[in-house]
Amino acid sequence: TRMIAIARDGTRAYLADFDQGVWTFDPRDATPRMTLFASKKRDFRGEGASGCTLARHDAELLVTTVEAVYAFDLQQQGGRQTPRAVVFPVSRLCGGSNAPKMHLRDTVRLDDDDESLYVVGHKLGGGENNAGMAVYRIAAPRSSSSTSGRRRRRRRLLSKSSSCAVVAGDPSVPVGWRDGRGKAARFTRPHQMTSLFGSAVLVLSDIDNRAVRLVHARTGAVSSVVYDENEWRALYGGGEEDHSSPRSVVHWPALSDPPTNASLKKMSHADARTTCEKRGLALCAPSDLRAALAEAATTDETAIAVWTSHRCQSCWLHYPGECKKAAGGTKHATVREHSAWGADVAVRAHVSVPAQRIEMECVTDSTRAMVAPVCCGPSSETETSR
Repeated sequence: TRMIAIARDGTRAYLADFDQGVWTFDPRDATPRMTLFASKKRDFRGEGASGCTLARHDAELLVTTVEAVYAFDLQQQGGRQTPRAVVFPVSRLCGGSNAPKMHLRDTVRLDDDDESLYVVGHKLGGGENNAGMAVYRIAAPRSSSSTSGRRRRRRRLLSKSSSCAVVAGDPSVPVGWRDGRGKAARFTRPHQMTSLFGSAVLVLSDIDNRAVRLVHARTGAVSSVVYDENEWRALYGGGEEDHSSPRSVVHWPALSDPPTNASLKKMSHADARTTCEKRGLALCAPSDLRAALAEAATTDETAIAVWTSHRCQSCWLHYPGECKKAAGGTKHATVREHSAWGADVAVRAHVSVPAQRIEMECVTDSTRAMVAPVCCGPSSETETSR
């Protein structure tokens, strides 16, 4: 089982099954009857279905297979169990005829863009480490404008007028975690994608980065909402963390203070952590920096790099805390062949105060870079720490 798409009125749902195809059912039933909507062998040319989403006000079902996207017109379903579909051969369009085949993950169509599909995937040449993960824009006009009458009578319709462009990520580089614009951004293992209603923002669950990635479809700008350990424990238990009083933090130095040569120092993650500990403080979490940035008021061109307390270790969100090897499994953070990150990688944030923007990237924590030693602590330490 891969992904589930539910109609907005809650009357029907679709489930992507990598081994069988796509099932449909009524989610209101306590024990729903599953009906095979589209077969892997018959309708998807033997390719597994990795994602499914509804579009065009639930009139279209987008099914993502390993190498292609199938756009099923649900309004034309009639009495047929499986309606006709337009096939977009994304692997060939985006990878080229001589490039390695692609492994696609999911596809969405924006509410206000009826002519494009946004697909996330990577070249199979990247191997298990998913090298070359990127978000692509596919020109996807309606089937009636892109196919002949003869082709429209077939079960599958191949769109001849499609084209491909990279929105964010770089198909030619290894995986990573870096916010930025266009090809400067890095992803690891996005699985599911959706869009914020009424906007051009794509939302990806980048599970190996333990983060939600936000991609602006028009500009290619990428930002992150990182995994929060305290939030995990609040939702799922497994820790002693006290959530009754959310931490109120102070920062040293204040983000609104323009950086000077004296305040910027070449430090590794351990150096920055020690600097904060000497003041009775700690490195800030990304959420702390966002809260401080919202309160900072300055017109100076303040832009600084900051080591954060957030680690980049990954375990597919199966377990909280530092990832441990699962019984009988190998996909954990300390085996690089099977995971994007290990425990020696941390988040470094690039903070732009006037632009109210934070861009994050995962960097080996021994890397020494010019950063500002921004520290956080309880509000009771305000006077003694500054």
